[in-house]
Amino acid sequence: MNKGDRQRRTQLKFKKRLRQLNLLGKEGNFFCYKSTGKPCSCPMCSPNKYKRKIKHKKKVFEDD
Repeated sequence: MNKGDRQRRTQLKFKKRLRQLNLLGKEGNFFCYKSTGKPCSCPMCSPNKYKRKIKHKKKVFEDD
């Protein structure tokens, strides 16, 4: 197996993952699915994880 075959297989897997997630043909940066089936947990790949609702945020009370 040579480098061209490995790149072709990688590209086929990448397109298959995008097709399974209905992301094929949509605009966006989906490079996180190129090497793994699930995105990493960084804020760039999964921004919804870091958006917290107001009720879950820490409240700071001021004494007057």
